Amino acid sequence: MRKRTQGVWAPAGLLLAAACLARGDLVETAAVRRVDGRVVALSADGVQPASGAAVAWADVRRVVFDRPPVFDSGARLRLRDGTSLAGVARRLTRDAVVFRPAAAGGEMTVPMDRVAALQLAAGAALEAVRGADATNPVVVLRSGLVRSGGLVASSANNVLLKTPDGLEKFPLENLAGIVFGPVPPAAGPAVVLRNGDRLCGPPQWTGAGARMDVAGTTVAVGLEALAEIRR
Repeated sequence: MRKRTQGVWAPAGLLLAAACLARGDLVETAAVRRVDGRVVALSADGVQPASGAAVAWADVRRVVFDRPPVFDSGARLRLRDGTSLAGVARRLTRDAVVFRPAAAGGEMTVPMDRVAALQLAAGAALEAVRGADATNPVVVLRSGLVRSGGLVASSANNVLLKTPDGLEKFPLENLAGIVFGPVPPAAGPAVVLRNGDRLCGPPQWTGAGARMDVAGTTVAVGLEALAEIRR
């Protein structure tokens, strides 16, 4: 399937002046050696600090960028590979979720077989939900009640399910989340953005950031958008 390409997930201007880069970035290596200072490039060869030699990726355990976090609204699309994206769900169907990530400029159409859950409340414990699938999702209310049924229709404000009791309409404002399959924990290797997004696909380092596949859409992530690289 042909991949879609989406714009840079960061403010404009990928080639940053040194004065704009954080001064407390940290590179932690497998030998527990810590390299402090500004990270000025990420390439296929490794992490390049402002001074000294590059650190090869084989030696890197994680990179932490000294940048302030960005406000997270709490609404997240969580994928089965562990990816988590803040943003707004535009439309739900039996086949896909149309989602607008907060860190990107356009909409993504994510096939339902890649979707684990739509999290609508920060901190919602969706990992504990069992028995959901793409055609029979589980709705978790903010009150803690859980309902399961076939997805009939959705809008910007409501979800309509066919349950054993008949058709039931659930206002999105009353929901903690909608689960479509097993929700993986927020753990393991990932590229983490300042707004809390976790991108779990293999990155292609470009020097000024990375290009990554997110559910069939290729996105570019700028260096200034990064909070941490976990390997």
